[in-house]
Amino acid sequence: MTIAVTGAAGNLGGHITSALDRTGHDYRVIARREPTRPVEHEHVVVEGGYDDADGLTEALRGVDRLFLMSTPDLPEVRIPRHRNAITAAQRAGVGHVVFLSLHDAVPDSPFPFAAANADAEAVLRASGPDWTVLAPNIYAEAIAAQTARTVAATGVFDLPFGSGRAGYVTRADIAAVVAAVMTTPGHAGATYEITGPASHSGKEVAQLLTDLLGRPVGYAPLTEQDYVDGLTAYGLPEVTARAFAGLSAAIAQGRFDLVTSTVPDLTGRAATPLAEHLATEAALFGQEGSAAAMP
Repeated sequence: MTIAVTGAAGNLGGHITSALDRTGHDYRVIARREPTRPVEHEHVVVEGGYDDADGLTEALRGVDRLFLMSTPDLPEVRIPRHRNAITAAQRAGVGHVVFLSLHDAVPDSPFPFAAANADAEAVLRASGPDWTVLAPNIYAEAIAAQTARTVAATGVFDLPFGSGRAGYVTRADIAAVVAAVMTTPGHAGATYEITGPASHSGKEVAQLLTDLLGRPVGYAPLTEQDYVDGLTAYGLPEVTARAFAGLSAAIAQGRFDLVTSTVPDLTGRAATPLAEHLATEAALFGQEGSAAAMP
């Protein structure tokens, strides 16, 4: 079986290629540029990426199973790029496309990226090859990425999640599921919701940080406008900041309050608890003597 992987250069992509390496299967990396370090596997450059449907079609010739990474673009760019990539897979004769989407990819989501991914899922299901959709919950890494400075400086976890809960999942666990789906039979026509082992509210996340850091961390969610203003102050375009405010609204509405057994069912090991993941990032939250507090 010939496997191809897109998006290998990103943070999640690095976890995915490492997980695939551990399976012992060979695979082809489809990328927009030459690798910056030596690679063991076939590396095919498509300079135009998902925009170059013809180049992507040629790069996918002979591929049996394709992992298609969702792009990070805004919807007006994301939709045609996903469609191009799916069309290229169809033209190249790819037998099975595994698409990394996101949880709650529905047109009425307040998160605009969700509607764009709903379009890709619909196109994929109608395209002809076998398909599998992977729908991860909120990345556990997003907590430190968005709040570490604030927690360190003020002792407040302030993401605008209201009383909503989320089934935070690590990139490593997502990657392990990807590797399992890419290398084992029986996944055609399946949609896998990928979550951690528990769902947590903002107040519970603050308590986990309190326990980890050995000092009080409170939960005081920002208003939507203050959240947008904070993101733009760090250089994020306002349209992107408002898109992520929409994701926060979806969490606040309870749309991400989900726990599944996908990780253990497909990988044979337990999903990573959020507390365990946060312990690996303790230093980012300004913890002194963090090693002693880690489990």
